Amino acid sequence: MEPSFSNPLPAKLALATAVIVATTLLLYSKKRLQQIIKSYTDRWELHKIAAEKDHVGSSGSDSSGGPKVSGIFIHPVKSLRAVSLSETKFDKHGLQSDRRLMIVRPNPKSLYSGSTSEGEATQRFFTQRQSPSLATITASAPVIINEGQRNEKMLLKLLNSTTNEESEKEKEEPHYVYINIHPSHLQSLPLRYHAGLWSDTVEVVDVGDEAANFVAKIVTKDDPSFGDVRVVAILESSSRTVNERYCPDAVRVGIG
Repeated sequence: MEPSFSNPLPAKLALATAVIVATTLLLYSKKRLQQIIKSYTDRWELHKIAAEKDHVGSSGSDSSGGPKVSGIFIHPVKSLRAVSLSETKFDKHGLQSDRRLMIVRPNPKSLYSGSTSEGEATQRFFTQRQSPSLATITASAPVIINEGQRNEKMLLKLLNSTTNEESEKEKEEPHYVYINIHPSHLQSLPLRYHAGLWSDTVEVVDVGDEAANFVAKIVTKDDPSFGDVRVVAILESSSRTVNERYCPDAVRVGIG
């Protein structure tokens, strides 16, 4: 009887495949890790700048010894870049225009029922923790145009700060998008969600495909599965109550 020998080719192919997969995962993880580190480094720099400004303000000539405001910053869209203001006002949600919009992704359906129950969050807030590229999007403070007229609008501009206008003209792709966040316009939009925000659920309205597609093109650079993001706004009729442990009066806030 002649001795039989097993074919080593399948084992070598399996090994080569495993090496390729492992190398790909390592390269992807390295890139992702670098993005996360850069995001936290940028945040640390912002905290450092704020601390330095606070120190300069506290050493000023005011002899009253009371607290002073060294700067006012709002986030028109939660988790996007902050906007510096010289003055502002308060409304029932807190600082005007502060975190009235946010980015969400669909919640996974229940593993048991395959659906969500009434009032349960169908979307979940999406931040720089998941996608560091959100830090490259600037949201402007809202501007009212045609004030007092029937076609009055309140426009907010989202800008991709990593792209200059010249290169965008060559690509023929806009590097910014405008969103009409006038209360009457938001009230007329049909697509509503219950969105999960930390341990709360708030009613929000989808501001449309143009804004969602603009954000999706940026965040899918972090992960292709992020293409399902949507941009939403809190309704004037909605409210979110501060936990009484942190605020005894239980004031209302926006999307904090």
